[in-house]
Amino acid sequence: MDIGIGPPITEEPSHTTWHTDRYLGGSAALVLEEGEGYTLEFKQNINTDFSKELVAFANASGGRIFIGVDDHNRVVGCDFSNALFSKIDTMAAACDPPVAIFIEKLPDKKLVFIYLKEQTDPIVVVRGFI
Repeated sequence: MDIGIGPPITEEPSHTTWHTDRYLGGSAALVLEEGEGYTLEFKQNINTDFSKELVAFANASGGRIFIGVDDHNRVVGCDFSNALFSKIDTMAAACDPPVAIFIEKLPDKKLVFIYLKEQTDPIVVVRGFI
């Protein structure tokens, strides 16, 4: 399944996260111009509601979440740390069933792109975060 930019997510991991910085290429500017929509969300940072957003995208048509972009489509960067990536992994794994995500890093801009594919089985609960 192809959800737009980035590599198609075809694997069926129980909760695997891939980290890379080679797929996005020059299309970030186009995505920022596109703005938020049904399959695209911008976040400056993640908070406790982030796992609910993962579930919403996975239960719908899949989508992309860009961390480090404000509501006016401006790149502001984010806390580009191992703690952030660990928190994202933990929140994805806390879903039942776990949400399969693909994480792409753009270190020079301190941006994080999360790709989610549509889940075949609905996710009904987020353990530990609701």
